[in-house]
Amino acid sequence: MEPARTTWSGSYYDGQTAHREPVTIAVTAAGLHVTRHDGSSFQWPFEEIRRVPPLHRAERIRLERGADLPESLVATEDGLLEAVRAVAPQAARRLGKRVVLDPAARATAAKISLGAVALAAIYLWGLPALATFVAGRVPVTWEENLGRGVVARAVPPAKRCSDPEQQAALDAILARLAATVPESPYRFTLIVADDSVINAFAAPGGYLVVNLGLLRATKTPEELTGVLAHELQHVLLRHSTRAMAREIPLRIAVAALFGGDALGAWAGRAAGTLGALRYQRTDELEADREALALLQAARVDARGMVDFFETLAAQGREAPGLATYLSSHPHTADRIAALQGLVTGGDAPAVPLVPDYPWEDIGQSCSRS
Repeated sequence: MEPARTTWSGSYYDGQTAHREPVTIAVTAAGLHVTRHDGSSFQWPFEEIRRVPPLHRAERIRLERGADLPESLVATEDGLLEAVRAVAPQAARRLGKRVVLDPAARATAAKISLGAVALAAIYLWGLPALATFVAGRVPVTWEENLGRGVVARAVPPAKRCSDPEQQAALDAILARLAATVPESPYRFTLIVADDSVINAFAAPGGYLVVNLGLLRATKTPEELTGVLAHELQHVLLRHSTRAMAREIPLRIAVAALFGGDALGAWAGRAAGTLGALRYQRTDELEADREALALLQAARVDARGMVDFFETLAAQGREAPGLATYLSSHPHTADRIAALQGLVTGGDAPAVPLVPDYPWEDIGQSCSRS
């Protein structure tokens, strides 16, 4: 006799992006326990869950949670509802009721499906071309205003670190990099967020945000400089602006398709989610390549960039969820291999960065702004 199943494979949609995340679903007396691929987890109480029609045959059951822009949870294996029935019969009775659509509703669902296909085609082919066209023609002042708004929303003043010695060391590193591109129209600003997650992102207009957790993960200033060079190139190459130009119209279109009440929420939140945007693979590789050139021009040991990514990859294997920065970049092993192939000694010897600052103290202090 086969042992009773305790977990089910599925997919999770956060309601904010089109990203599909593989998860494992377990049934508890209080609700569904959902575990992500990186080991983190969250709970869906039964009283907050509703069942909706599946979108295709591979979906055994589709559940939603929330009102506007709901989260979705899809089980791709049979038996989840039966497990719920065993531990929470009342919840199972409510979830067991299939949603039956009348002819008018089925027609609407068909239109929505066709609209979703059209949106997918626009996202895959139309928006990238449009975003490239638009980003190349956006005035720098507009990018600066957009980036300022993004940072204000993503990292409000109450969540920023302002230790003067630490900030001075980081600003010196950033100035070293920026000095190699004197023709740049951007004035770069580095902000440290009081967040233990290992992450960093670039906002349009020259704003770079680095989490305290990422600072603490670096062993040398050269390792951090590699991250900064990569994010700085996203600004110089206008990848950040292009990513937002690609995402915002799609979000507004989805809101318009699935309900006018959500339109304002989609548009309002779009500018605040840059840290979650996924750059295209070509953008990431271009930023890596140009970052190495920037490091060499600034006479910074480019091996630090590779060392940091290798360290994060190793830590990620030992502690799921730690290397969030790498998780936002595709094909980590391939990316590191490509970086190793590009690193050269350069024409001039490397010059040490912030030699008077005790790097073992980086990220240990976080005076509030």
